[in-house]
Amino acid sequence: MFNQSCGIRDFNKNIRNRFKKFNEIAKNKNIDFYNKDFKKFTLFTKNDFIYLDPPYNLTTTPYNETSRLGGGWTLEKEQQMYKYIDYLNSENVKFALSNVSIYRNEENTILNSWSKKYNVHNLNFTYKNNNSHKKDNTALTQEVLITNY
Repeated sequence: MFNQSCGIRDFNKNIRNRFKKFNEIAKNKNIDFYNKDFKKFTLFTKNDFIYLDPPYNLTTTPYNETSRLGGGWTLEKEQQMYKYIDYLNSENVKFALSNVSIYRNEENTILNSWSKKYNVHNLNFTYKNNNSHKKDNTALTQEVLITNY
């Protein structure tokens, strides 16, 4: 429900070819993909890996709007997701979470506080092609991948 293209990117021939190539590789592996509310996802074992890429609570995108999609992405949902991830960790399920620790010079204090107990990998990613950064692409944004492995 929260999928949306980022910035000036759109679905084009190159992206279509990447999807086709990925699908061919995935067919030969034991991979299951689910698009579910994380609170309803309970079908996992200790050998599983769960990747989460939620809306980033500091950003101003349509899926963060409180009027959309039954309330949009809120701080309450963000905190519920952290509890869910802590539960995954207690069950020895490997996870990775994408997010931003800083967005346009604003610190993501809730994420940064919670993530101290896990491995935080700072990603070298540029937002120069993203329309949401068009006004000021000099503002610091730090994308992170948080893992328990």
